[in-house]
Amino acid sequence: MFDFALTYGMTPEQYWNCDPEMYYNYKNAYENRRKLKEQDIWSQAAYFKCAIEGSVQAVSGITDFKKHKFTEFPKCPHIEEKDSIKELTEQQLENERLKTYAFFKSFAKRR
Repeated sequence: MFDFALTYGMTPEQYWNCDPEMYYNYKNAYENRRKLKEQDIWSQAAYFKCAIEGSVQAVSGITDFKKHKFTEFPKCPHIEEKDSIKELTEQQLENERLKTYAFFKSFAKRR
């Protein structure tokens, strides 16, 4: 697990001496950065595809562009995740608030 911590951006001192929850924070941040990078690469590829299709249309003199079929471009990664986000009920929100309060209270006692 230590090698993953270094991959996520933690220093050895942070891994060995800090709160274990910090490992998961670094892991989540690393995964979010990776997803954003994948989306950026996808956007750039989609832009290039549109540019190439436009060039093909201009060079070949295709007049009815909609009849000419190009290959289907894959959907953007991680878009499905945004659609599946569910709303929390009031009870779940209250439970999350209580967990957060308990965490910070125990954190303040340690300092």
